[in-house]
Amino acid sequence: MTRQRVKLSRRYLWPLTFVASLILSPLVPAAGVNIESNNTSVEPGNLSGSQRGVLSVLGSSVAHGARSSGDSSKQLINGSALHGYAADLTLAQKTNGWRVVNQSVGGDSTTRVIERFYRDEVPVHADEVLIGLSLGNEGLAKSANPQLVYNHFFTGITNLIALAYANHILPLVGDQYPKNDYSSNEYVYLKKMDLWLNTLAVPGVNFLGATDDGYGHWVSNSFINLGSGDGTHPNDAGYFEMFLTIVPSVFDAVKAGKPTPHWGDRAKFLHLTAGSGQATSLGFTPSLRLHSFTESFRVRSVSTGTVASIILAASPVQPTIEITPNGLTYTGVNGVVNYANIARASNVWHEVVLAHSWARRRTFFYVDDTLAGTVSERLTPVEFRLGDRGEAVTRPAAPTAADYQNWFVYRSQLNFEEVNAQYQGNLQQASLELYAPLDDDSFMPGTAVANRAQSLSTAIVQGKLQ
Repeated sequence: MTRQRVKLSRRYLWPLTFVASLILSPLVPAAGVNIESNNTSVEPGNLSGSQRGVLSVLGSSVAHGARSSGDSSKQLINGSALHGYAADLTLAQKTNGWRVVNQSVGGDSTTRVIERFYRDEVPVHADEVLIGLSLGNEGLAKSANPQLVYNHFFTGITNLIALAYANHILPLVGDQYPKNDYSSNEYVYLKKMDLWLNTLAVPGVNFLGATDDGYGHWVSNSFINLGSGDGTHPNDAGYFEMFLTIVPSVFDAVKAGKPTPHWGDRAKFLHLTAGSGQATSLGFTPSLRLHSFTESFRVRSVSTGTVASIILAASPVQPTIEITPNGLTYTGVNGVVNYANIARASNVWHEVVLAHSWARRRTFFYVDDTLAGTVSERLTPVEFRLGDRGEAVTRPAAPTAADYQNWFVYRSQLNFEEVNAQYQGNLQQASLELYAPLDDDSFMPGTAVANRAQSLSTAIVQGKLQ
């Protein structure tokens, strides 16, 4: 699918004399206050400078961090409420040389943000802007015409993207997130919007996959509660799950001019064998703690064996994906084998997707667009291995020979609609940290393969391990 580029309606090109007349006060916390988040302590004075650039968060109350503990205690970091996702981002990106500021206003819709863009956003002189809005403030819940709301939101988002480009600001878009009063029909529109946003030539953030209970509401179960209690905003735990879906190096990748990903050459692939001195697997280590995730790849082989594994810290059982005489399987930490009986060692390409919701404590195993099984578990991967069993030493060795293509790792769970869209050829790019088409000209042990995701993360070719 060709990604859509957007044009700005001329009615939003405001006079430069009006822009020049605006003055923005710097958003810096009170001096002498230590701000702590996720075991990181930062002096606020150190947050005012930037080496790589300025990132602005422009949205509504969730983008501000409403109902977080920092919001309740009136603690702000450059305009973001402490323990909101934007505040977590501020602290994390400070170490990367970015200054993050927040121009979010509670209750704002796309129309309101467009109206105040030249007043609030342009004077910041940001290099990049993360747009954080939702269908909730657009009026989706209980709307008599949800399609109209849907269309209005998408038009508003594309106009905001065009406004950013017109003012030399590189845009990113935060996708949808839950709200407890969404109906089942409104949930359909929520997921449909995320699919549409994935067609734009701007990087996105898949908030929904990490926070959704499967019905469009904030996850709340016996393991964790992500809602703050008002049905609209998350709590600190929910904000942290949202933060983890943001690819840490996406801002550097965008600034460097790395484009939105596109499909690789399907005539090429990685051929792995057990021969000495050759590439025998690939390894990928996420650049930041990973909770919800999705791993996807294509594989074909005439022999059985372990084709992928997930390395967990301090776990006696390591999850694996295997080709068996009965078909492709996923074995989770509970040791139960989930079979996809349609896919055996037949030298035919099959597409494998493993989608994990950390908050829901559930893993979904798909083969060729078909859900083959679900597992109740909570995984925190420290490394992904493609082509071998990793640390799952009790599992079968890799196939004698196998071919691999299109290795993806996302920082969020893809839902069924997104898995289906990708299988149909519509590449999903939100929260994508790794896309290795595996169409490289060569694969030498110790080198990195090409990564078309808008990130600076790398997957490394491994030498002989078995």
